[in-house]
Amino acid sequence: MDGLYFIYVSWILWAWFTFMYRKSATRFHAAFIILVCLNTISLDVMVFSYRISYTSLLLFIFSFLLFFHLTPNVKHTIIVFSLSVAYAGGLFWEMARPVWFHFSSEWMIAIPAALLLVLVASDILTRMVLFGISTFLGEVIFTLYIHQLGFNEPVGEPAFLDMYSIVVFLLLSTELFMHFVDTIEKELNRRMKRKVGMKQ
Repeated sequence: MDGLYFIYVSWILWAWFTFMYRKSATRFHAAFIILVCLNTISLDVMVFSYRISYTSLLLFIFSFLLFFHLTPNVKHTIIVFSLSVAYAGGLFWEMARPVWFHFSSEWMIAIPAALLLVLVASDILTRMVLFGISTFLGEVIFTLYIHQLGFNEPVGEPAFLDMYSIVVFLLLSTELFMHFVDTIEKELNRRMKRKVGMKQ
């Protein structure tokens, strides 16, 4: 069932922000946004003659607002444009050669996207913001094209939300792993320095 990945990941993130994150404005805003997205997952909004998923539109708006909070530069703009075209190209390839996406199109797009984001952006927030903007624009590009062919696909359908949540999960897992490695490295260095001091 499309949308399950998004629901599971969203509830996990909501529980983490609500019960484990320190008390702050970020905690309240993040938990609130997640709840709104969960409650609008089955809703669509009509823009001209195009159906747009309410949740995907909200994610795009939040990402767009955060984009300016990050003091965007030319590099960020180029990354957004490149990822938008690449994502739309992946959707076109899936439509033309569906046998390549027999296993799971969400994972086959999400894994390369997550790896690319780790390479082009230095922190987790920037990665998620760039991804949220570029994939939504890629969905718009794809939908505008296939609409001319007579197909009435919505922008940001549940399969898109699944792919989005998988990338978020991969990015957060990578961040936690790197934090764990950094903690272990610092502890080992501390012990090594203490041993050297004792020998001296």
